[in-house]
Amino acid sequence: MYVSLKEAISQLRTLCEAHKQVNSYYHGDNIVTLYKENEIRHTTVLTVSQSATFEPNFINVTVQLACIDKVLKGDENENEIESNTLAIIGDLINYINTNDSWRYAKVITNPSATKLVDRSQDVASGWMATIQFRLIKDNGVCDLPI
Repeated sequence: MYVSLKEAISQLRTLCEAHKQVNSYYHGDNIVTLYKENEIRHTTVLTVSQSATFEPNFINVTVQLACIDKVLKGDENENEIESNTLAIIGDLINYINTNDSWRYAKVITNPSATKLVDRSQDVASGWMATIQFRLIKDNGVCDLPI
């Protein structure tokens, strides 16, 4: 079965909407733009497609994923946010790799995450990870739209 990037993003949106700690999800062209141009309900997950490589049976798509939450004045919840947002990214990766509904789109690298702090509007903190998905693609010439 072929899974398009659009379907994978839709599945990721559904997964984030079902996660009890995630309150909003957005996908677009730039993490900073998504954060500034949308009405963010924290904790939020933001994703951006970065690149793709092609193999005979697969398309490997690199996605930047950020999980961000709002820091309270006085930074008293900074450690909690750091822990929770990292755990949420781990939850998403783990679910994708183990749940049967994601059998056509798997994480193929060991993702790494970088701490993220944004002080441009509200102070927000979290983690940003680069994840590479392997999407199964069809190879049949008969399937081409020509």
